[in-house]
Amino acid sequence: MKNALVVGIVLVVLGAAGLVWDKISFTETKKDVDLGPIEISHEKEHEIEIPKVAGMLTVAAGMVLIVYGAKRSIS
Repeated sequence: MKNALVVGIVLVVLGAAGLVWDKISFTETKKDVDLGPIEISHEKEHEIEIPKVAGMLTVAAGMVLIVYGAKRSIS
């Protein structure tokens, strides 16, 4: 099953990235007032915490799928 192998590799990469970076941050710009040529806006920064357990579980699930996909392609 090549699909399981590919999904497993993607999960391992995403899980490893989640273990390396503790949080994802991004900035959102919102318009407060828009009166023709006058525009007032503000920026708000958001942070999303990534739990270490989620990264570990994602890597583990990816490894299971890689082993499953490798066994299915050999048979």
